[in-house]
Amino acid sequence: LPAMVIDDSLPAYYVLYKSKSVLSSFSLNLNLNLNMSAKSLPPVVFIHGWKASVLADKNTGKDEFDYTFGVVMGLAKDPSIELPMEWDSNGNQVKDNLIATEACHSATCMCRMVKLGDIYGPLLDHLEKTRDLHVFAYDWRLCLDETAANFTQFLINVKEITGQSPQVVAHSMGCLITLHVLNHNPDIFHSILFGAGAMSPNASVAKDYSLIGEKNTIVRNTTMFSPKINLSNPAALHFMAYPGERELYGKPTTALFRDVDNNNSLDLDLHNIDTWKQYKIGIYHPESGVD
Repeated sequence: LPAMVIDDSLPAYYVLYKSKSVLSSFSLNLNLNLNMSAKSLPPVVFIHGWKASVLADKNTGKDEFDYTFGVVMGLAKDPSIELPMEWDSNGNQVKDNLIATEACHSATCMCRMVKLGDIYGPLLDHLEKTRDLHVFAYDWRLCLDETAANFTQFLINVKEITGQSPQVVAHSMGCLITLHVLNHNPDIFHSILFGAGAMSPNASVAKDYSLIGEKNTIVRNTTMFSPKINLSNPAALHFMAYPGERELYGKPTTALFRDVDNNNSLDLDLHNIDTWKQYKIGIYHPESGVD
């Protein structure tokens, strides 16, 4: 892994990677230097987080998933975002007709005419005005090895088109994808800003896979995301730690689970289906709502 540095002037969840070829400091606020034009700066690539791109029907162009008032308030029909539980001869999950078209800009109503709240909008609007911006929108439901391969090619294309390695601004799951690509292809990056990176091996999404409501609730909608939906969309499984992984990476807290009877720590293999069965995680949880 190429060296990373923490910038003390930033909150702890911002991590900066600087390519060895970069001799000057990276402008963390991403504003234009007064003595530089947008053309003289490297291009910026933005990659979003989990559940944070608009999904549209590739045949009709109609948006199926976005954060609209009716959906988040539970007043409109839930989007159909459950992937087929089928695999092709190459072991890849069969896809539906939805494709990612853009990063989520704002929560809206009245056919996007009225903005209710910001998502990535302010950042993207600023970068659109001040930098050569390229947004990588990916289907956040799919297995991340496929997404990482697509992101690698996207960065290569940006470098070929612009003649410069891009600065990457990544958020949440986008950081995890970027870190994988960085480990395999460090030379295609100018630099990276990891924002609230979901790179720490954890077990927090176990509830997303096990319980209706709680972390699956978006404002007042408790059904758009559910264990049944999440279990068909494997991307978030990449968040889950392997046994001993937190200790390997020097985490101060290595125990993600404890026995309720004696408070002893449990090092569970969340990538083994027998663990899910034994400890009633996911579809095996009595309150998962999955038949």
